[in-house]
Amino acid sequence: MTTPTSKKYRFTREDFQPLATKPLHFDMVFDITEAKIKVTLQTTLKHDGAQPLEQLKLNSKELEILSAERFDKFVPLGKEKNFVAHVQSFAEPRDLEFEVDKEDHFLVVKFTKPIQPGEEFVIRTVSVATPTENILEGLYFDYTPE
Repeated sequence: MTTPTSKKYRFTREDFQPLATKPLHFDMVFDITEAKIKVTLQTTLKHDGAQPLEQLKLNSKELEILSAERFDKFVPLGKEKNFVAHVQSFAEPRDLEFEVDKEDHFLVVKFTKPIQPGEEFVIRTVSVATPTENILEGLYFDYTPE
């Protein structure tokens, strides 16, 4: 039985406000072995918030974060949404400072130059996930029992 102060779920719809920074495109490369999965993720986002964005919090549960970068040059997606040309245009990556909040499971990426309202930007993260057989969150092995 749940008490009035405890929640059945860690997050509920009421915990989330409208997004100030919205994802527009994900470009992912997976390097899969039996033991680990390394993912290079290039994420295009648009900041629609009223104030400049100085840091971005991303979920990082059960991930080892190897690096975080921001591309200084790229062709914006804009209204054309030419994803191939957009990804091919990524150039001049710059390392970003980041922290991993292990308690709340967030990757906090810090921008040296704040992202302005209405601005598109691209970040690249490289992370490693280790699948398990018994945790049904994140990556896990799925197989038919014999």
